Amino acid sequence: MLTLRFMLFAFMLLGVAMAQGSPPTAVGPIVDVRVEGTTNFIDIVRTIIAARVGTDASRVDLEAERNRVYSVGTFEEVSVSLEDRGAGPILSIRVRENPPLAAVEVVGGGLLNDQQLRDAIVAEHTLEAGRTLNTLRAERAIGTLQAIFRSIGLPFDIEVSLEVLQAPDAPRSNGRTPVLLRYVLDESAILRAVAFDDSSV
Repeated sequence: MLTLRFMLFAFMLLGVAMAQGSPPTAVGPIVDVRVEGTTNFIDIVRTIIAARVGTDASRVDLEAERNRVYSVGTFEEVSVSLEDRGAGPILSIRVRENPPLAAVEVVGGGLLNDQQLRDAIVAEHTLEAGRTLNTLRAERAIGTLQAIFRSIGLPFDIEVSLEVLQAPDAPRSNGRTPVLLRYVLDESAILRAVAFDDSSV
């Protein structure tokens, strides 16, 4: 009997400790959405998330909201949390922007001029120097380069690798070291088979 009482007492203490260690749960409708860590993309973040002022806190999927913010392509770090500071639940979104772009290069081309290819993807995907790196647009530029080569009659997709390199000689922006995007082209193709048509009469 003494052992049972001791176990019940121990469970009660454990329950109190767990309750004290658990963060308060935000309940009720969201009263504010706060975006920290950026000034240029606040409106984009507020637009892309599903939660709004008035959304019930219990219906907010924090991981889904975090993925939505990441999908913008402009941030290297994103955290999303619900906080209750007395007036009601606040959706807090903290981000860290990608570094700024220093330059874009295309190298390895032989069939087409590298500088013209570079100008084409910079204009198509808004990859100008000085802008914040957008990783989605940088990746999509690979497909644009491949499409350009297909348009001149190349019967296969060339290999394009993207290198993101620090550019320490470029002026720093907001304390960040800019990066250089380098697209390396490989116009060669592996010959996998040789087929002959039947030319017999």
